[in-house]
Amino acid sequence: MPAFWLTYEEKSAAAPQGWPIEELRRLIRRFQVNPAVTMGWWRLAAHRSAGIGDRVYLFRQGKGPRGIFGTGRIMGPAEPRHGSDEAAGSAMCCPIRFDRLVDPWATMLLPLEAAEDLLPASLVLAQASGTTVPAALVPELERRLAAPRLLGGNPASG
Repeated sequence: MPAFWLTYEEKSAAAPQGWPIEELRRLIRRFQVNPAVTMGWWRLAAHRSAGIGDRVYLFRQGKGPRGIFGTGRIMGPAEPRHGSDEAAGSAMCCPIRFDRLVDPWATMLLPLEAAEDLLPASLVLAQASGTTVPAALVPELERRLAAPRLLGGNPASG
């Protein structure tokens, strides 16, 4: 089954198309209250090759801690949706149901340092959200995400 690399960068002068931190924190709070049904819309550059049930990894870019802080599945087809910056226009987004989601300012499910040897620069430095993850990487990513983390707190707490 295909997997996709979703990216998050906090909206700032350097990242004008980023996502406001308040919106991400609202999503995280909804997940903490009811993880079984929490969904959010996310840009998916490779939306034509994405299908319902495909795996997603949510990666924090930018300054500060970087790494995977969410995982989930695509729950529906892509639709054009406006982001928080209406002037930026619409982007193709898919509804994502998260099965794991933590606050990336407090912890990571998989810090970049714990996966640098595995992840290609094309994912770590991806400018577009929703690029395809090479199929050969998925089993090892899943193994590392399942392993207990000593760095960055307790992933089970989110």
